[in-house]
Amino acid sequence: MSSDDFTVFLSPDGDGLSRDSLLRTAAARFTGRDASRWTCVREEGKKPRFSQTPEVCFSVSHSGGYWACAFGHAPVGFDLQRWEPCRTAALARRFFHPGEAVWLEERGGSEADFFFLWTAKESYLKYTGDGMVKGLDWFNVLAPLPGGAQLRHISGPDGYSLCLCAASVGRVSVVRL
Repeated sequence: MSSDDFTVFLSPDGDGLSRDSLLRTAAARFTGRDASRWTCVREEGKKPRFSQTPEVCFSVSHSGGYWACAFGHAPVGFDLQRWEPCRTAALARRFFHPGEAVWLEERGGSEADFFFLWTAKESYLKYTGDGMVKGLDWFNVLAPLPGGAQLRHISGPDGYSLCLCAASVGRVSVVRL
């Protein structure tokens, strides 16, 4: 596996395992090592990490009935969103980059297109570690991203959008837990 390859683990949420257990299970599958005793470190203003394996990068997301996590050997951001009925055009005009709002309106404002944009934006913010402090309108996911980051939309369950962001995205494998 090269540094621009990633593995996304996808599981029905509430499968009887806590989210921490799902994370450890996915980490064990990704690394081939027992992760049952690994500690996930969560520090304010920093991305979560495993103290035992700083070379393993991950990004967790959950929405609707699914939990998912992207793993790799380079910083990664990942988002999963269930399509929910919403006022897509109004939300895009208020919160998204003007170019994205126009694109969405020109395409008819479907939930699929809205969440295509939303997951791209969230995955980029998770990748940078910035969160939503600066908002969502300062960058456009339909244009080259700041710093040259790359996006990859991934097929998932019907009615969901999934997107991964990294400095370079090679092969992406999806594994169901």
